[in-house]
Amino acid sequence: MKWAKGTLKGQLLLSKEAEDQSYNECVKLYEETEPRLARLVVFGGDNHKYNYSHDDAITWLSAALASHRSCLDGLKEKSLATFIVSRNEETQNLTLLLKDALFHYRQLSTHTRTVTGEQLIPISSNKEGKGLLASWNAATSKPDIVVALDGSGNYKTINDAVAALSSMTRSERTVVYVKSGTYRENVEIGKGLDNLMFVGDGIDKTIVTGSKNVPDGATTLNSATFGVSADGFWARDMTFENTAGPHKHQAVALRVSSDLSIFYRCSFKGYQDTLLVHSLRQFYRDCHIYGIVILNSRVSSSSEFTAVKDSFKNYLGRPWKKYSRTVFIKTDLDGLIDPKGWKEWSGDFALSTLYYAEYMNTGSGANTGNRVNWPGFHVLHDANEASQFTVRNFIQELLKESMAGGSEVVEAALSCAKCGKPAHLQCPKCVELKLPREGAAFCTQDCFKASWSSHKSVHLKAKLSSLATESLGEQNAASPSDGWLYCLRKGQARTPKIPHFDWTGTLRPYPISEKRVVPAHIDLPDWANDGIPKIEPSSDLQHVVEIKTPELIERMRETCRIGREVLDAAARMIRPGVTTDEIDAVVHEATVAAGGYPSPLNYHFFPKSCCTSVNEVICHGIPDARKLEDGDIVNVDVTVYYKGVHGDLNETFFVGNVDEASQRLVQCTYECLEKAIAIVKPGVRFREIGEVINRHASMSGLSVVKSYCGHGIGELFHCAPNIPHYSRNKAVGVMKAGQTFTIEPMINAGVWRDRMWPDGWTAVTADGKRSAQFEHTLLVTETGVEVLTGRLPTSPKVFPWLSS
Repeated sequence: MKWAKGTLKGQLLLSKEAEDQSYNECVKLYEETEPRLARLVVFGGDNHKYNYSHDDAITWLSAALASHRSCLDGLKEKSLATFIVSRNEETQNLTLLLKDALFHYRQLSTHTRTVTGEQLIPISSNKEGKGLLASWNAATSKPDIVVALDGSGNYKTINDAVAALSSMTRSERTVVYVKSGTYRENVEIGKGLDNLMFVGDGIDKTIVTGSKNVPDGATTLNSATFGVSADGFWARDMTFENTAGPHKHQAVALRVSSDLSIFYRCSFKGYQDTLLVHSLRQFYRDCHIYGIVILNSRVSSSSEFTAVKDSFKNYLGRPWKKYSRTVFIKTDLDGLIDPKGWKEWSGDFALSTLYYAEYMNTGSGANTGNRVNWPGFHVLHDANEASQFTVRNFIQELLKESMAGGSEVVEAALSCAKCGKPAHLQCPKCVELKLPREGAAFCTQDCFKASWSSHKSVHLKAKLSSLATESLGEQNAASPSDGWLYCLRKGQARTPKIPHFDWTGTLRPYPISEKRVVPAHIDLPDWANDGIPKIEPSSDLQHVVEIKTPELIERMRETCRIGREVLDAAARMIRPGVTTDEIDAVVHEATVAAGGYPSPLNYHFFPKSCCTSVNEVICHGIPDARKLEDGDIVNVDVTVYYKGVHGDLNETFFVGNVDEASQRLVQCTYECLEKAIAIVKPGVRFREIGEVINRHASMSGLSVVKSYCGHGIGELFHCAPNIPHYSRNKAVGVMKAGQTFTIEPMINAGVWRDRMWPDGWTAVTADGKRSAQFEHTLLVTETGVEVLTGRLPTSPKVFPWLSS
């Protein structure tokens, strides 16, 4: 590696003699690379394990190789091949040397970096600072620097702020708040500016824009509107844009060669090479990237492209380099993507050396049945195989938690479980099992190794405890009688054993009772007997929003009034110790007593008469033998079929003494619904509902579920219009007097994404955090709105904010 340092310095000296920007770009790349290679040399040998990890070494060497190749590519791009030819032996030697070093460290890892199959991981980033991404709130958080175009901040331009930061002495993460506005400048976060956090006011509100491009003289690298090479850079709620246009070819919006960097809720706009993920470890979440999406994001057409998207073929990627690697994980892929998925760059170039993969993506473009059959393309089915690409392997554990939104800003100091010294490493098995950090922290690999024989017993105890949790049906159930079984296949199958599943939270399913009987005199919907709706799926009302007649509206008023009284009956019995099956029994009996049919019963084989969604369940929870516990929250969703029409409503209730965070979640969800109802009137676009809800939820640091929406209702249980609850949705149409539909926002304390339990109905939060929901059936009137399922004077006073 000493030779590599010398070669790089030689390249630097040669490059500095040139005036061309391509040479200057090489200088910059090598200057950024040299400190990492120097660290491998200075701290090599027996002591290197205390200063960097094996993954660090591999990452830094890979980045060095990428920077070297980028330098050579830039020279070729600007027709400066004479330099490459004149220095061909040196450039080839450096390339080969870096490749050999990579091979050496990969081989070294098998016998110097493991302890009985385990390796410690960092507990937190080196400079976790005070600006965790998910906890930032413009109204309550205090930034270190404010940038505002109107002069209300410390600086008017981002570059002025960066220049000031370059002269500061900083010991912790620095937060730069960039207020809403369009900043027309090219920004470079370069060497010496580690551990910055940029926060804006939201996607398409805080915009950094430029138009540099290759045909007009820039190289691909320095065409970036916003470039980041300082390590530990975080950004959220910003848009990075290059407006050069498709005719200008390579024009980068964001270039990143920052190690351990995070971009959260950001947008990247451009046409070619929009996002240049140049090197090192990066993580993108909930981002809109016009070109590439990495994880938990969305690939879709922009509004101006939607009308003509079928005229062009669009792909997830194509291999520009021989060892190109891209993995799409749990990403929403819409119909924009060609069924082929991926496209060749030139003939069979790189098709066997690339690594492209897809895992658990959703949406109309996620079907992998017609994907390319290249040797390097993979459809991943095993979570263990996919996990190597997740955030844990790129960003330290604290960063992962901060993105999920649950960490405190400053972490308490931990002591080594072996010697008591300050500890900065943690047992990876304890992390996997989500065990407390106390007792699992170590100061060095040696202390971990010395403690392994006794420490591993902690893992065994945790596994035994987990197995005990799997048998919860025997501990917190209502001692169900024979015939109670677990639900499978959307209600079409039963099993006596709890299904195997990677549960996201602490809640588990319990056995359910047999289907309840409906008296013969009750009018039935067409799915009541065989579970299959006949009229609804093929009705024209799936595409046309019906204007209800006065007679139909009056029937809906009656039905919705019954629905309200049924839900109130359920609310009165909610308390610790009551099972959700007992709630279902009350809903069922109250509905049939009023002459109605509980619409959910046997709808697409749903096994119960209402939905009961507890804690992390977002919606469609199946009533079962579990007893409600003190501190739970539970949503009860009731729909009644009466006189040929449906009325749908739900509310989330407190069970006993509920923590403040859950109280705020439930109240905010109630307010989201109320604010959405307040805008309902003729002429308002359906998509505006999502804007109102998303704005209010986001201000409270909460997220809006995107997988489920409100719906039209009347003689059909579900029909047009669809009512998404999130912002920037694509709902079509405007409100007109006589329309009836539901608004039913589902708001999560953590991430918005959901997962489905093995029963095929129960949707839970992906991170196991709590969710709340409220719903009303609404009628658009000539002057505004009528809440058909509104609370009555006799409704129980269960919400403290209404009492006050």
